Amino acid sequence: MKIALTGFMGTGKTSVGRELSRRLGYKFVDTDTLIEEREGTPVSLIFKEKGEDYFRAVEHSIVSEVSKMTDVVIATGGGVIKSKENVKNLQKGGILIWLKTEPEIILKRVMLEGGKRPLGAA
Repeated sequence: MKIALTGFMGTGKTSVGRELSRRLGYKFVDTDTLIEEREGTPVSLIFKEKGEDYFRAVEHSIVSEVSKMTDVVIATGGGVIKSKENVKNLQKGGILIWLKTEPEIILKRVMLEGGKRPLGAA
């Protein structure tokens, strides 16, 4: 089984995903981290230098890949659900959970990171 977490930036996908994977004994995968590792640059720079369309294409490829995994908790980028195909892939053989929190909490979390998150990645 796989569990995929989605939601707006700052809702806790990575933090919740890490803890959930630990408790279940599942592998944890963060799609944004995989993108950064493969591209060799932060998501914010990918958006700035190559644009959102390029980022979404890379993201789609990563989502397609990790969606085939089992016994995994996947933290997605906030905009992953812009693609119906991404949603279908993440739901196959698992569940997709949308995390949400109050706007004030999101603002506080995002501000603590000093603006490292691109708005298009929401």
